[in-house]
Order: sequence, then C-alpha cells, then structure tokens
Amino acid sequence: MSWIFVAIAASALYAISNFIDKFIIEKHIKNFVTLTIIGGFVALPFALVILVLRHFPTYQINQTVLIILAGIFMELALLPYFKAISLDDVSTVVPVFQLIPILVFIISFFLLGEKLNSSQFISWYS
Repeated sequence: MSWIFVAIAASALYAISNFIDKFIIEKHIKNFVTLTIIGGFVALPFALVILVLRHFPTYQINQTVLIILAGIFMELALLPYFKAISLDDVSTVVPVFQLIPILVFIISFFLLGEKLNSSQFISWYS
C-alpha cells in the first residue's frame, strides 16, 4: 500500500471527524467540557483493544508516565478545539489548528535543543 493513499485517508478521516464534532456540539452536546470527557471515555475501549492486540506490552515506569501525560495533553487539547468549533465554522477553525507543526518546531527548538539542517528546512518549507 502506498504511503500517499494512507496519508490521504488520514486527512479524509480527520475532515469527517471535524464535521461530526461540529454536528455533535451544535445539535446534541452543547457543553464542550462534557464532550471532551465523553470522548476520553469512548477512546478507552479502543486503547484496551490495542493493548490486547499488542499482548499487553510492559513499559518502564518513566515511559508509562510519559504515555499517560501524552494522553492527558491530547484530551486537554480538545477543550479549546471544541470551544472554537462551538463559536465558529469548522472550515474557519481547523486551518488555524494547522499551526501545530510550527509550534512543535518552536517548542522542540527551545526545550529539546533540536535544530533543522538545511535539507530538512527546505523539505519542510516547500
């Protein structure tokens, strides 16, 4: 399977989920905090299925803490997203969230000391 098909499929699924989120927040669950909590509980069975399929891998305690923190921050990131789509159109809000790669670059530069070499910068910029 070509990587381009996978990348397009991921983008299509993300677009569909944005419109489903907007539909839910407009028609069913008005409170964006409640929607975030429900989303976290819905994700739990999927996490358990993945753990079963991976035969319950064991991790060191520091890795486990980082995995849990990543999950917490992923859910916390949904709070401003749900609030934003409750206030405006999805087609207006989602492009702003495409600043994520730029913010990751800035944070990784300052916190991790990562730097792009010239070939990475050119491929990232184009």
